[in-house]
Amino acid sequence: MKRLNIAVDGDLLERTMQVSGERTYAAAITKAMKELVRVSDLKSAIEAMRAKKDFFYPGYFEQIRPNSWYALEKKAKAERSSKPSNKATRGRRAR
Repeated sequence: MKRLNIAVDGDLLERTMQVSGERTYAAAITKAMKELVRVSDLKSAIEAMRAKKDFFYPGYFEQIRPNSWYALEKKAKAERSSKPSNKATRGRRAR
């Protein structure tokens, strides 16, 4: 444990104690610092999840929620791309 001698806004400290429900200044400050670190870690984790293309293994969402909009759209797209096209190429007639 580290012992510090710091100058803190008195009104802010009182409000922190009311919000946190702690009885001592040290406990209120410790709780506030832990919460700040927790929120920072949570933000970092969310950003890491957003950075990944597919956070879960491929097909996870379709397996868990097969009737969801995303899964049905993906299935329809796969079916459209797998069907052979009967259209003639541009500029030529189909024989």
